[in-house]
Amino acid sequence: MNDSCSLKYAVFAAALSVAVLCGHADAQGSSGALVIVSHGKTKAVIVVSASAGPEEKRAAGDLRKYVGLMTGAEPAVANTPGAIADALKSGGPVLIVGREALKARPALGKALEKVIDKPVILRRDAIVLQRHKNRVYLVGNNDRSHYFAAAELLRRWGCRWYMPTEFGQCIPEGVKTLTIDELDSVYSPPFEIRSYWISWIGDSSGMKEFQLRNMMTGRADLPPTGHAIGKYIKSLGKSAFKVPLTDPKTADHIAGKVEKMYSAGKNFSLGMEDGNYDSAYPKDQKLMKLQWDKYMMRWSV
Repeated sequence: MNDSCSLKYAVFAAALSVAVLCGHADAQGSSGALVIVSHGKTKAVIVVSASAGPEEKRAAGDLRKYVGLMTGAEPAVANTPGAIADALKSGGPVLIVGREALKARPALGKALEKVIDKPVILRRDAIVLQRHKNRVYLVGNNDRSHYFAAAELLRRWGCRWYMPTEFGQCIPEGVKTLTIDELDSVYSPPFEIRSYWISWIGDSSGMKEFQLRNMMTGRADLPPTGHAIGKYIKSLGKSAFKVPLTDPKTADHIAGKVEKMYSAGKNFSLGMEDGNYDSAYPKDQKLMKLQWDKYMMRWSV
């Protein structure tokens, strides 16, 4: 672990009993290795479309930033038609991000399609990292996946993001030689939902960047999951918290309220409200007594 990370992660090791180790990116590689940076100098160019999406553009920017942090040398970025054409004609190392990668090597699109499981319920992500001679292609099947591809290359170079914000990042420093050997990887995560939730009054600083760098989906991709069932069951009891929850009549009542939305294929939530529930229904009482809430000193639903 480099010096800048050691103090931070000694805290994590003590608190979580987890050993954290930064990868090292100083390997010389084989004789066929593509040298990105050598002793503080680089001829590498990052190619990204002039009309890149927000995360595709962020991918190019972060590649430049973190290569610079590791080695002290930042690659140039080509994002205009003329600069892109010049970079692709050169014999120097070229990191091609997103749609420019698909444009230069259309077969990458077919490789992405092969690893995406069907059917797609919410959204499937896939990435390709491939080296061909002096070119390195970093591409995904959507705007955010273009970033995922770039983040995966940085991960292979030893970059880690253990928590949101700079406090949680661990980047190798003083790397003299940064190289890419053979590279041909196609990947799609097995789960469509890869996210986390910050609770009430929690600090969400750096959350988006942390999710991107760890190939997570955002909350905006998920169907509504908030507290909502109260508006459908109020008429069944004195309040939303005094309802016969396991009574089949309750299920029939709720189904009747949401049937049109369900038939129309709309997303809606049946999440329960936060609160203490009471019920005189015998089966409810039997089930509630199985779960005691030690903080509220009563049964829990």
